[in-house]
Amino acid sequence: MRENITIELDPQQRDYLLAGLRYVRSSIALEIKDWSDEVEQGRQDQYGDLDGLEAILNGVAPAETPAGV
Repeated sequence: MRENITIELDPQQRDYLLAGLRYVRSSIALEIKDWSDEVEQGRQDQYGDLDGLEAILNGVAPAETPAGV
C-alpha cells in the first residue's frame, strides 16, 4: 500500500537529501553484477525512481520531467 506524506524542508535539508540521492545513484551504477537485460532494466527502474524523488524535491511533478534516453 502506498502512503503519501507531506513534510516541510528548509533549503539546507533539501540539499542534503539531493546530495544523498546522488550517492545512491552512484552506488547503483557502481554495483558489480554480471550484465544482463534484467540487471540493466532493474537499474533503469531504480534510476527512474530516483528521478521521481529528485523531481519532487525540486518542486516539479514527476510527470513533467523529461524522459531519459
